Amino acid sequence: MKLLLLSFLLAVSVQAQGLCEPGCHCIPEDDEDMCPEFGNRKTAVTYSVTGVSTFFGGLGLEDEDDLFTFYPTGCQPFPLVAGLFGGLPCEGVVQKSDYDEVDGKKSSKSSKSGKNRGRCVFDYDDDACVSNKYSLKTQSKGATKNKKGSFVTHEGPCGVCSSAQDLATNMRPDLDQGAFGCSGQIDATDPPTSLVNSFTTVQNCFASLGFTNDCALLWTSNAFNTLLFGTPFSPMPIPDCELCLDACSTITSPECMQLTMFPNDPNTCELNPCLQCDEDASGEIFSKFAGRTRRNSGIVSTVQNPTAGNAWVGVKRECDTIADIEQVNPCAPF
Repeated sequence: MKLLLLSFLLAVSVQAQGLCEPGCHCIPEDDEDMCPEFGNRKTAVTYSVTGVSTFFGGLGLEDEDDLFTFYPTGCQPFPLVAGLFGGLPCEGVVQKSDYDEVDGKKSSKSSKSGKNRGRCVFDYDDDACVSNKYSLKTQSKGATKNKKGSFVTHEGPCGVCSSAQDLATNMRPDLDQGAFGCSGQIDATDPPTSLVNSFTTVQNCFASLGFTNDCALLWTSNAFNTLLFGTPFSPMPIPDCELCLDACSTITSPECMQLTMFPNDPNTCELNPCLQCDEDASGEIFSKFAGRTRRNSGIVSTVQNPTAGNAWVGVKRECDTIADIEQVNPCAPF
């Protein structure tokens, strides 16, 4: 879970021996498959050192109403967190330009998350390299060719984490480390009222990593949701979550450090219980509202450790879950 995501510093401290398939950046479908080529995919480190992440971090929207937000206003994306806070669960996301500001209802042209299964694109005008502006929209599933100045930024419809600012943040090589630090501010032993009071503090922490407000809220809600699945507040506790919470009630404890030292089983590549907990408890809902994830944006979140023979370390995911997409800087010299 975001509370227990491996920090980059923990990951790189592990030596190469014992890591599952240390020479591959992802998990092949079965033992007989070859490690696939990168194709258009790139690591977060590559985007960082080449300045691509800086380019996206410096972009602004032509119209801030292009951003996507939660519907209805003031809702919580995770029902379990909404119940804890006494709020309404979100129904979906809607572009701000489609919101009727008078009565708080969606206009007739808006749609709930999941209705449109297209791709999220950035559109640039001819003067974009001077204005540093772009537009954000969901391209219909049937579209087969991008117009000039239009680039697919992730598979699936746009969501609250689809902006260029959120893309730049997802390109941070130390994102897992930062998320671990933010989520570590949640104390599972606190009473419900204290948990509610700490929500804003944790959200501000995620915002300080670079996320837009709604995307930071989603990461925060995800962290609380995953934590709650290991507590009596959950209507259906998940064994991996209970195991992880028990070991990591103090994240610096030897038990927690040992459990989180290896993100993947060194023999099978299966996620450790903490990460599997987050996947099971929060992954589907997070993806629905976020729009963007690192995997559907073609960003490989593992990095190479030069002190361990350039072995791949960090969290590995199945190869077929990482989209073959390159994040293109249209202003880069050719």
